[in-house]
Amino acid sequence: MGLNPGYLKLRKIRAAQNIARTIAQSNNRVYLNAETLMLNIQDEEFDRSSERLSSADRKR
Repeated sequence: MGLNPGYLKLRKIRAAQNIARTIAQSNNRVYLNAETLMLNIQDEEFDRSSERLSSADRKR
């Protein structure tokens, strides 16, 4: 379950939501880059990394 690519993507979405909620409630101005936060789930590299992680677990 923890190594399922869909589950990993869902966890990243949840983390992004929590970060966005915290920033939205703040009175400070904040400029963030999704790449720096590793939250860019639309990036193809995220899918490739998830697949590698999942396939490595299956080999064990």
